[in-house]
Amino acid sequence: MPLSIAKRREIQTLEARLVERLKLLLKRIKGFQKLIRELIQDERGTLIIGDRNPAPKELLSKGHQPP
Repeated sequence: MPLSIAKRREIQTLEARLVERLKLLLKRIKGFQKLIRELIQDERGTLIIGDRNPAPKELLSKGHQPP
């Protein structure tokens, strides 16, 4: 049995809302992935969120050089 026009519109509206929520979730996931990559690459072993400046070379261990 075919759906009524009103029912189709309701489904389309729900689908559109779901897509918008999924877009926001995807942005958050990408943000978390970026943060995790930065933490993995953090050579000092310290967690300073928002500090993108590398540590001065004199603070790094002698056997450990930045990439």
